[in-house]
Formats: sequence, C-alpha cells, structure tokens
Amino acid sequence: MSADTVDFGRAAGDYVAYRPAFEPRLFERLRAMRVGLAGQTILDGGAGTGLLGRGLARGDVRVIETDPKLELVREAWGTKRLVARAEE
Repeated sequence: MSADTVDFGRAAGDYVAYRPAFEPRLFERLRAMRVGLAGQTILDGGAGTGLLGRGLARGDVRVIETDPKLELVREAWGTKRLVARAEE
C-alpha cells in the first residue's frame, strides 16, 4: 500500500463513530427504481461497516455484505457473520 492510500481498516472504529448515516431519501429513491424492496436480497460489495445494509434492512431487505477489510466487517451491525478469505 502506498503512503497516500487510506486504510479504512485501521480506522474502523472512527469510521463507525463519525460516518453519518445515509439520508432516508436515498432509500426512497432506490425503492422508486425497484431496488431495496421488501423481500429482496441484495449483495453489498465493499460494504465497509454496513451503513447501506443497515438502511436497506429497515425495509425488510436481506442484505449480504462483503468487504476486503476484516476490521470493517467486524464493526458491521449484523448478528450473523461468515468471515472467509478469498484466494489472492
């Protein structure tokens, strides 16, 4: 990793504490495009700490989250977790 690259994994706790939630309007617009409707399953690649998934789950959406930074996934809100490493 180069010196000018941000490592969000190292700042996972701060990211959780200070990253504001998405505005409810985002989820309204997604639903208008038929994304995030009740009963859907959505894969959130690069989910970080799960902010998008948290908002989607409020609408009865099943969200599967993935992120390359284990530290961020550990901060995610969900109670069920499968942590695995893909081959590089």
